[in-house]
Amino acid sequence: MKSESTDIDAIIIVTLSRWDQDVSSASISMAKELSKTVPVYFMDNPFTVKDVVKGWRTPAIRRRRRALLFGRSIYREIEPGNSRWIAVTPRMVLPINWLPEGALYNALSRLNNWLFMRSVRAIIRDFGLRNFVFFNSFNPFYGYRLPADVAPKATVYQSRDNIRESAYIRRHGPRLERLAASLADIRLATSCDLVDKLSKPGAPFQRFPNAAAFEHFAVAAKPAAELPEAIRHLQRPIIGYMGNVCLRIDYDLLVRVAERFPHCTVLMVGPRNDAGHHQHDLSRYKNLVFVGPQRFSALPTYLSVMDCALLPFKINELTRSIYPLKINEYLAAGKPVVSTGFSKEIIGFAPNIYLADEPDAFLDQIEAALREAADSPARAARMEVAKQNSWTVRATQFIALLP
Repeated sequence: MKSESTDIDAIIIVTLSRWDQDVSSASISMAKELSKTVPVYFMDNPFTVKDVVKGWRTPAIRRRRRALLFGRSIYREIEPGNSRWIAVTPRMVLPINWLPEGALYNALSRLNNWLFMRSVRAIIRDFGLRNFVFFNSFNPFYGYRLPADVAPKATVYQSRDNIRESAYIRRHGPRLERLAASLADIRLATSCDLVDKLSKPGAPFQRFPNAAAFEHFAVAAKPAAELPEAIRHLQRPIIGYMGNVCLRIDYDLLVRVAERFPHCTVLMVGPRNDAGHHQHDLSRYKNLVFVGPQRFSALPTYLSVMDCALLPFKINELTRSIYPLKINEYLAAGKPVVSTGFSKEIIGFAPNIYLADEPDAFLDQIEAALREAADSPARAARMEVAKQNSWTVRATQFIALLP
């Protein structure tokens, strides 16, 4: 089935995400938007044997058992009734990331890729694909070298982060990313820093930033009709953050925020992966509230109660490459945003956000953001910026890049 606006008949997307994970993902949002133009087959990041054994009774594994063990029932409509956006579950693979670089790792990596490519071949066969695009969005461990019988119309590799600074994947990721990029027809990166780092003579990268589901988050510009119990009785004003609570965050700065604004709630929405990344006892701060990961559908409700949204990232080699997914989600709701100037990308939003690198200046900017009137013209201007950085716009730009 070919799109009316392009001669490609499908896009096969490989990412580090899974369609039913707890947190939002740029690759999932992009896949959903692309499916409005052309059928999209969204391949789960493969589960390892260890994942399957440890999570045997979890819903994620239970719903995939036939696919993981036997290669059966590998397809699922992500949105019921939308046959153009299909999740694909590859066979389980061996856990090999712990191995050092060398012959054993390379041999087992080829085995894992053989298992993975069985699902790619099944997609091509079952749906009669002829002119498809193979789009690897930051998962260089799979499909880095396609076999001769898997011949897409175009291959795309996208880097979303500085793989050398990602603790789990930096052992083998940088080498495999270079290989995947060198073999791709089109190379994309989400930030200027990544473009500079990854471009090679004859193999340049193009900047292709993250975006936001504009319509989804714009509803947060108005109060939600009903709030979840977890946030219903929080003390206002609310200073909020949405995203992974991880090594990117400046926890010294976060503590300063909680101490400077004891009359406010500092609301943290997202999975906690902060262990080992700071020395603070965050439970001491009663106004620092963690509500854990929330479904994508619920995020606008949490965003709606925030009087000010934060990007309190450290300024270092990791964050220098980041175009944060959350910035356009915050702006889509018109929220005043206070951020450190951790990357060229975030500094580019300077006319529409509050920026500060020094802790005292950061706290002063929060003060200014909280004083901003609810009917400030700045809010409409922010929403317009986000609208120009929507996944709808980004999907159109992606299709235009294809041969």
